[in-house]
Amino acid sequence: MRKIEKMITDDALQSAVEYGSHTFHFTTYCDKDDSLNGKHISWHWHREFQFSQVISGTVNYRIDMEKFSLSEGDCLFINNNIIHSYVVKNGIMKNAIFLDEF
Repeated sequence: MRKIEKMITDDALQSAVEYGSHTFHFTTYCDKDDSLNGKHISWHWHREFQFSQVISGTVNYRIDMEKFSLSEGDCLFINNNIIHSYVVKNGIMKNAIFLDEF
């Protein structure tokens, strides 16, 4: 399971992170935060589909113009090409990113 410390994007906010490969069509990430400030993943989008589950704590999400909070056990699916950002508050969130070939 990989870990992203900072989201790197291009000028159009498309994620520059490689999510899987043509031989392995998905990857998993773990976002963990133990601080009071939270782990912030800035605005980005990607061509891949994303499935996320909050393992503990709270995750404050922004998807396009909507804002909401997820708690332990909550799951979320983000379609491809959708701009989003989030903050993990004193907890853990696991993500699976699927290439559209999957």
